[in-house]
Amino acid sequence: MFKQIILKTLHPHGNMARPRSDANAIPTEVRILTAAENAFGQHGFANTRLEDIAAAAGIRRPSVLYHFNSKELLYTAVVERVFQALRETFAQSVTIDGEFSVRFMSLIEAYIAFLSERPAFAPLVLREVMNTTNDGPVKKILESELEPILDWIEQWITLTGPKQINPNVPLRSAILHLGTHALVYSSAGVFQKTIWRNDPQIMLMAKHLFLIDDARHPSAGTE
Repeated sequence: MFKQIILKTLHPHGNMARPRSDANAIPTEVRILTAAENAFGQHGFANTRLEDIAAAAGIRRPSVLYHFNSKELLYTAVVERVFQALRETFAQSVTIDGEFSVRFMSLIEAYIAFLSERPAFAPLVLREVMNTTNDGPVKKILESELEPILDWIEQWITLTGPKQINPNVPLRSAILHLGTHALVYSSAGVFQKTIWRNDPQIMLMAKHLFLIDDARHPSAGTE
């Protein structure tokens, strides 16, 4: 029940997809969305061709347009789909047992794992954030997806862990700092080792940025 409440808070309009009766078959629409997510993540909207998406999905271009009337609508669906997956990831991560510091670190760990499992997400988001000349519907959708998640994380931290969070940290800025750091690292590809040398230490950064000294150790302190 708690997970459903969290998902409702993260996305009050609720776009949860119903499972198909045939769990072994991958619907054509899902194949298209998966192929499109990878293509848009690698090449961006302008440089991605529907023909390439269709080939990766094992269909022809007209079949793509049968399910999605335009490249813009397909791109919108991809953005909505990846953010739905991120909301579900966050909801699951904070329902584990333990004090706030344990659940907070679980949320950060889940975010890092999500970026690794969905490598197209980070470049897709960063391209839209940097594309200041784009005032079209896709940018508006990205904004409408990002803000509720940021609001929820900020509220969850404020309400759930006030005794373990560093009172001097500017919470919204800290969330964005950590989140964008992980996005840039995930997008860096072959430059990861060159720029970061080794591990980006995002988990360690999260501990020192957000948690007071006692809360950095799961066995110490209480909520």
